[in-house]
Amino acid sequence: MSLKNLTGKVKGQGSSKFGTLHFIRQRYTAIILIPLFIWLIFCVIGLIKRSSSENVILFISHPMNFALIAIFILFFLYHGYLGMNDIMKDYIQCKALYHLLDKVLIAVCILTYFVTIINFIFYHLLFRYFSGMS
Repeated sequence: MSLKNLTGKVKGQGSSKFGTLHFIRQRYTAIILIPLFIWLIFCVIGLIKRSSSENVILFISHPMNFALIAIFILFFLYHGYLGMNDIMKDYIQCKALYHLLDKVLIAVCILTYFVTIINFIFYHLLFRYFSGMS
């Protein structure tokens, strides 16, 4: 086996030219998720102690809590997308299949985010309607 054969095999499989940016994005989303996750854990523990569905909906209804939950979900989904994208890049050899699955993954993440936010808003409004709160 000659060195030329080995060079020909790996030609074009070098640096992807955007790996550093991808790496940095993944680390920043992880750093942002750490305090949000700790905050969410303390909030869930507090809500479990009170154990009432009204308390949960009142908690989500507060604008600051709603915003932090929405930010947590957004960064959580984006961080998951970055990780899945890395896995797909490593194990899917067919470019067409990779691009198709990447588009599907983006659509699933966006759909999940909007369905979750709409669900929070729906239950917030439903709770306010049935409890007579204004």
